[in-house]
Amino acid sequence: MTRGSDYSPEQELFLLRAARLGELYRRHGHRAVATDGRGALVRWAVRSTLGDCARLCVEAEARALLLAGLRHPTDPRPLFWGDE
Repeated sequence: MTRGSDYSPEQELFLLRAARLGELYRRHGHRAVATDGRGALVRWAVRSTLGDCARLCVEAEARALLLAGLRHPTDPRPLFWGDE
């Protein structure tokens, strides 16, 4: 987020959290059986953050950031179908 954005500081905080959680979910949260518990913690944090973002009226933005974080950095495909 940049200075002069249309988001409040609280909205920015939760949107940044959503972006980070997308990456963490890609690394740890997608595993059905996590032996160390990180996956369960990441999934809980994603649900909690989406709830907070919904209350702050930025849920759509948060979901987009989560999806962006799920992509592997070397994946050349567009984020959304039709974005070629």
